[in-house]
Parts: sequence; structure tokens; C-alpha cells
Amino acid sequence: MRMKRPLLGLTLLGIALLVSASLLLLVLDAGDASSDPEPPPASGPGAVGAGDPGDTDEEGDDGDPDGSSQEEGRDGEQRLGDLDAQGPHHPSDIGPVPELDDEVVAALEERIADAAPLEDVSVAVAGPDGVTQMTYQADEPRVPASTVKLLTAARALEVFDADHRFTTEVHATGPVEDGVVEGDLVLVGGGDPVLGEPWQDDANPQRPRTPLEDLTAELADDIDVVEGAVLADARILPHEPEPEGWRQRYLDRGHAGYSSGLTINAGRELFERGEQLVGAPADDPALEAATVLIELLEEEDVEVADDEPAHVDDGLALEGSALAELDSPPLEELLVYAVQESDNHLADGLWRLAAAEEGEGTWDSAEALTRSALARRGIDPTGARLPDGSGLSRDARLTARQLVRLDAIERAGPDGGLWTELMAVAGESGTLRRRLTGTEAEGLLRGKTGTLRDARSLTAHVQGPTGRWHLAVMADELGGEALGEALPLIDDLALILTRDLLGCDLEGCNEDEDVPTSGHDHVS
Repeated sequence: MRMKRPLLGLTLLGIALLVSASLLLLVLDAGDASSDPEPPPASGPGAVGAGDPGDTDEEGDDGDPDGSSQEEGRDGEQRLGDLDAQGPHHPSDIGPVPELDDEVVAALEERIADAAPLEDVSVAVAGPDGVTQMTYQADEPRVPASTVKLLTAARALEVFDADHRFTTEVHATGPVEDGVVEGDLVLVGGGDPVLGEPWQDDANPQRPRTPLEDLTAELADDIDVVEGAVLADARILPHEPEPEGWRQRYLDRGHAGYSSGLTINAGRELFERGEQLVGAPADDPALEAATVLIELLEEEDVEVADDEPAHVDDGLALEGSALAELDSPPLEELLVYAVQESDNHLADGLWRLAAAEEGEGTWDSAEALTRSALARRGIDPTGARLPDGSGLSRDARLTARQLVRLDAIERAGPDGGLWTELMAVAGESGTLRRRLTGTEAEGLLRGKTGTLRDARSLTAHVQGPTGRWHLAVMADELGGEALGEALPLIDDLALILTRDLLGCDLEGCNEDEDVPTSGHDHVS
């Protein structure tokens, strides 16, 4: 039985009970799963949309054979200002670039060496010009997990304006006379990844939501009867429900929903089990959205003669203006949530929509366009494998050098301010809210985490009074004792760079030193 309106008042406490009962929880939040050492989302452990799952694969994945392992010190690379073609994100003036002191390089290398038995790790440190000044196996392709979402954000900002909104429309296949639709209604998806029912405001108020009930209220002002059915139109994206490299458990555990050009509730179907609300991936997200529209129309006393939704015929051409339309929140708001809270459904939707804007919205097209975008930024895409935009795919591969240069280039570009605002802040927000608390990096380091059961990563930058460092750390093939070494290593490397920028001893700042506690006054 599907969820009915009396359950719209379901509280977060009710959802928490679902978790304790080991039922599937609707995923409309990002953040990492309960097995992830990073903080759980506001709506409870394991909430959907959710960021990186605790993957349970026992077998290891081999890195991309195109990559090469390096253990090296500072190396020569083109500075951002020397790159010929940066596309729409050409760099702005950067100013003086700090030099990574030999003592700092030695401290970073010593900390990496101390992390044994952690072997499969890559590190890259760059200045604001994007030139790497310290690297360790930086060209070894590794599982990036949710740091892939940075590429999704860069692509979305390259293709769309920050204030772009995705529009959902309703059309009629016949005339409308005296409140009667003489034909079918067509719910036309615009790819909006946050279209949702009213219950979300109770279940997860932090996640952006495009309120479908507003669309039905607008329709109800003009129509009373639909003589036909409600048809679902998801043709903005090709029918490819999932990419290569996903595991069925990602769907079963609520880390993802099937992809479509028309989805609702992060691709989930809600239904009642006893007195509890549970969710599962909708087998057909577009039909689920049409089903919810019918229910909401009935609540508005609009009669729909045929209450079984169907897909539009591929050849159907919609004519005339829409009966009603509904815009999503602006792209900027969607990206902040997708990156900070690691929302998989949202990221994958934007990944494919950016590709559709330039041609085909297939997973393969999105990957090819992203590789081209890396090359335009002067980033060698060798070894990069990008089956999706969320980082859920076990087939994904990136290098630490690619990630650190991307962060530096986007931070130095015209959207640099927004790029920084997308990031989680150490000790304050997103998936970093419980990391590096009480340290010099709290409030200063901004970044994107990535977590699978056997992989940990961070791409971040830290701004201090004397400059800015960019850091990318990737560790995969984690198991046994190595698993427990990854996060402490990542955080310690970030602390070393932070202390350097603050002019402190690399072992820690003295209590009587005037150390900034917030990065807000130092971001430039």
C-alpha cells in the first residue's frame, strides 16, 4: 500500500525507528552511511541520496593500467596563467605563490611513511597556481569515491549558470474546456533531481526540494476533470537507469535510486509497513512521479478518469504552452547540498543533465565530455575513469594530481568564490562537520570527502594569512590495519599544511599564539 497523506506528519523520530528495525530508510539526504566514520546526515544514519556507502566487496579492484606510480618531490608543471585553453573557467590573477618549505615537505613525507601498513595511498599538494609542489604516487589511478562530485560540480558550472533552474511542466494532449481536460495530462520531466512530496519537509528539511504540490495546486485552479490518464515524459534523458560499476546493495540500502529524466523523492517509492513509512528504489521513477501527481490531484478534488499512469509515446510532440510549470531551486543551492552532504542521486542527475545540454545525456557521453573538460583545463585525463557523477561506481578511477589541480583551477577561476562555498568546512559543516574539530584546521579547511568501505579520500584547500594550499589524498584497497590508518593520515597531512600557513610549529600551534579560528576572514 502506498503512503497516503496522513503520514505526511511523520517525524524524524519515526524515521529513526525505521533504522533500528533494520528497514530501508528513504534516502533524501547525502552524507555517508552508518559504516562511514564521517558524520551521519541529519535525518539519521544511512539516510538516502546518501553519500558513499560502506561497500562490502571482498575483492579488490585493480587500478587503471594507464596510470604510473610515482614517488617524487616537487616537479615542474605549467602554472595556470601559462595554460593555453582553460575554457569558460580561465584563471584569474593569483598573485604571489608560496613555496612549500623543505621542512614541510619532510614532515609530510615522514607522516606518510609512518602510516604503514597503509601502502595504496596517493598524495598531491599544490599552491593556488595549481603547480604540484609535493607528490607521492600522485599519478596512480585510485578509487575516488565521492570526490568525483567535484568534477560533477565543475561540469555543471561550466554548462549552466549558477542561478539556472530545472523546470517540470504539465501539458495536455487535448483541449481544456470549462475545467475539463479532453485527453491526457503529460508530466514532463526537466531532470529536476529534487522534485519531492510534502513529507520531505518532516523527514529531511535540509535537502532542497521542489514541491510537487505547488504544481498540482496551480493545475487545480484551472481544471476539475481529466478525461484521460497522466502520462510520464522522461525523454530529457535517455533511458539508462544505472551506470557501470554499481552494486545492487547500493539500491537495496538506499544509497542510490535509478536514474531518470523524471524522478521524485530521490527516485524512491514510499509505502506503509504497519504504521511505519519505508522506502525502496522505484522500479520506474517516471511512473512513480506520475502516480504521486495523481494522488496530489485527487487531494485537490481533481478527478482523473484513468488512475493508471503510463509513459508517453516516443513520437508524441507536445504543442502549445504548459498548463502549469514548476522550477527547481537554483543550481547553486543544489550544488552546495550535493557536494557538502554528498548526495548521490542529486549528483548523478546533474552529471547527466550537463551532458544532455551539450548533446546526449548518456553515462558514456557524460564521461567523455568530462575527460574533455579536464584536458581543456590543462589536466591530463590519463587514467581517469568516470562511469557516474556520484562516485558510487566501483569502476571509477582518478589520480591525486588530477583532483588537486582541478581544485586549484576552479578555486582560481571566476567562480572561485562559489567553488569554495560548495565545500564542507572542517569542524563545521557537511561530511567534515566532525573532522578536525578543536584543531587549527577547524573553520579553515574546506573540502570534499570520499568514502567506500575500502577507500578513503579528501580533496581540499586551506586558506591562511600567508597563502593557500591545495591537498588531495586518496587511499584504496583498504583492509585490516590499513583501514584504520587512512583517516588519521589524511587529517594529519591537512594539519601540517594548515600549521605551515599559520606560521606555527608543525607539531602544533602554541596556546598563546594568535591563531585564527575561522577561515571566513582569510578567504580570498
